[in-house]
Amino acid sequence: MPRRISPDIPVRAYPPEAVLELPHVAEWMRSSEDSVDRMDIPCFYIGTKSKRFLAKHVLARIEELVEQAQREAGLPFKKSA
Repeated sequence: MPRRISPDIPVRAYPPEAVLELPHVAEWMRSSEDSVDRMDIPCFYIGTKSKRFLAKHVLARIEELVEQAQREAGLPFKKSA
């Protein structure tokens, strides 16, 4: 059963060049590791199974997903600075 994350826990901020492991990305996005895997976030491997992500790629993918959802809903989208 997936672990539930309380919405009261503050979201951690990472510098754009931070290298994150899959569990950290999932916690940051308040999502499951399987969901993160399905989001097509650019990643690289250290060894054969150790997937790593750059924080700037995670943020870029989140913006793409928000823009797509707002476009589908007919809402305007403003990119963050």
